[in-house]
Amino acid sequence: AAAAAATMMQVAERVIATWHTHLQTRGLREGEQVQIYNPEEEHFETKWLKTDSGFNFLYVLPENLPVEGAASKLRSYNPFILHAERIICVHVGDEAMLLCEQAGISDENLTEESACVIHYGAEPTNGNTCKTVVLLVKDGQRID
Repeated sequence: AAAAAATMMQVAERVIATWHTHLQTRGLREGEQVQIYNPEEEHFETKWLKTDSGFNFLYVLPENLPVEGAASKLRSYNPFILHAERIICVHVGDEAMLLCEQAGISDENLTEESACVIHYGAEPTNGNTCKTVVLLVKDGQRID
């Protein structure tokens, strides 16, 4: 269990380090308002990105809700909850823009400075495909 917790913390630290120069110092524990791409509707929607105090889970919420405690309290809000250890890679800048272009995602506010793509799930090998969350962040926004 201690090894798994250490691995989760390393993944969370890697994600936070990648985002650190890209997002605002307030931190994910308090919540950051971002634009999340909705692939069904094919547009960006305003959501709240947040993590629990241990950086074990990443939450995408319709409003800035408390996330400590049982996840069942959040179910009525239809949250997207991602376990940190499932995050494979975080892309920003020109890499994120290239991935958005390849996926046919566009928006007038989508730039190298605002694009952030999170790959999660299975490693994209042996026929497996990873899943993607695309964020559009504000200028100067970063995560501690």
